[in-house]
Amino acid sequence: MKHILEACLERPQTFDAERGSSLVGRLQWLLAAGWNPRLVCSAVACVDARARASGEDALRYSYTDDELIDIALTLHRMPHTPVEGLDLFAAHGSVGVRCA
Repeated sequence: MKHILEACLERPQTFDAERGSSLVGRLQWLLAAGWNPRLVCSAVACVDARARASGEDALRYSYTDDELIDIALTLHRMPHTPVEGLDLFAAHGSVGVRCA
C-alpha cells in the first residue's frame, strides 16, 4: 500500500472522482489502524488539491466532511502529527489541505 500511495502522490492526475471517494475512505480506515499517518495525510492533501485544481465537483464531494474530520481528529491525537491534524481540520473547505 505504501508503494501504491507514493506512486499516486508522484502522479496526482491518478486521483479522479471514482478513485477519490474510495481512497479517502480507505485512508480513514488505515489511519485508524495506526498506519503511516504522514503518508495518509499527504494522500488526503493530494486528493483535496487535485479536486481544487481540476474544479471537478464530483471529486470534491466524493468524500464526506465526516471522513475528513475523522482523519483530522485521528491525526491530531497521534503523537507526531497533531499539527497536521489541525491543519486538515482548519483548511478543509477554505484554502486546501497542507501536509508534509
